[in-house]
Formats: sequence, structure tokens, C-alpha cells
Amino acid sequence: MLRMFLRLSGWIAVIPLVIGLGVVFVSVQASGDAARLEAEGVEAKATVINTETRRRRSSTGSGYDTVYSVRYHFPIGGGTLHYGRRDVERSFYDRAEPGMQIPVRFVPAEPDIHEIEAGAVSENAFYAGLVGGFFALLGVILLFLFTRRASRAVAVRDRGERVVATVSDVVQVKSRSHIRFRFTDRSGVSHEARSLSGSHARFADITSGDTIAARYDPDAPDRAFWERDLGL
Repeated sequence: MLRMFLRLSGWIAVIPLVIGLGVVFVSVQASGDAARLEAEGVEAKATVINTETRRRRSSTGSGYDTVYSVRYHFPIGGGTLHYGRRDVERSFYDRAEPGMQIPVRFVPAEPDIHEIEAGAVSENAFYAGLVGGFFALLGVILLFLFTRRASRAVAVRDRGERVVATVSDVVQVKSRSHIRFRFTDRSGVSHEARSLSGSHARFADITSGDTIAARYDPDAPDRAFWERDLGL
């Protein structure tokens, strides 16, 4: 079952699942930080050292966004200064200038937990939770779909009807290829199916009109597989 799951590219489902769980973990940590800021946080004044901008690829995948940040330090007691940098809104960035005093709230026992924009930590935790939840849900859905497909493929491999099919087309899409093939089921009805995608080399010995061995589900004949895809 696992081998078939991987053969059908089921590993794709793991990517959003891992990303989602990772972001949810970050969200939980940020929520804990927000709770500590609320319960243990103290107010202080931070001094702006400088402001910075950097370019980051847009979340839409087209072009770049400008990220605004502020570097600063604030006293944490005993004459010690704690240095930090936070990404901020454009309006905050426009107001900030070197030497300017800005409010900061921090946890004395762990000054890395701090915020210079009220509610920023809890807000980040909230949005991270939404993003992480979306990716985790997407991963679970894909995992279910690929697992169901792998289960059906195993059933066809073990109990399906074997038939000689005719290759109707060899399709090349960029660096990948697949074949379309036709076969006739036991009732005399013609069906068309396609193979899994693979490298061009995998299909180098196949041309239109060739015959191949395939298997299909007698109860759902459109559910058919090339035997090579089934590892036979």
C-alpha cells in the first residue's frame, strides 16, 4: 500500500501537511508569548536605532513586496540594554526615526518576548494559526484522496480484470510524458484511460498503436491502470 501511495505521488500530500503543522506550532508558541506579555509584561521606552527596508517575493508569487522594519534597544534593568528588530506597518515606519522613543512591552524574565506595536504578537499568532490550519487541512484532504486512490489501485492490481489495451496517444508535456490507451471491457464497451506521468525515457519504447497490458475494475471499468504503473 505504501509503495503504491508513493508511486501515485502521494508524497505531495505530505508537503502542505508538514508546512501547516509547522506554522500551527509557531502559532501556538506565539499565542503563549502573547499570554505571557499580557500576564507578565511591563512597559518601557525603546530607542530607535535605525529603520530598514528589504524586498521579499510577493505571497501571490508575482513581483516583490517591500518589508519595513525598525531596529531599537530598550533597558531591561541593571543598566543592560536589549536589542531588537521588528517588521512594522508602513505608517509606523514612516513615523520612526533614529533617537525617537517608542513604547515597548516585554517579559522581564525573557526580554526576547516583546512588542513595539500593541497586540502585534497576538495578531501574528492568530493569522499564523489561520495559515497553518489551511495548509494542514489541505494536507489532510490530499492525504485522504491519495490514500483512497492508492487503495483502489491496489484492489485493481490484485483483483482487477486483465486486458490487452491499445495505445491511442503518447502525450508530452514539458519534461513529463504519459500515454492514453483504449480497451474493451467484458461487456464489449470501449473505455479510454491514461497512465501515470513519468520522464520521457519511461515511454521511449512506446508509440501510438502499440498494445499494452492493463487492468481495470469490473465494477467501475473507467478505473483502469497500465500494468507498468501497478508495478507488474
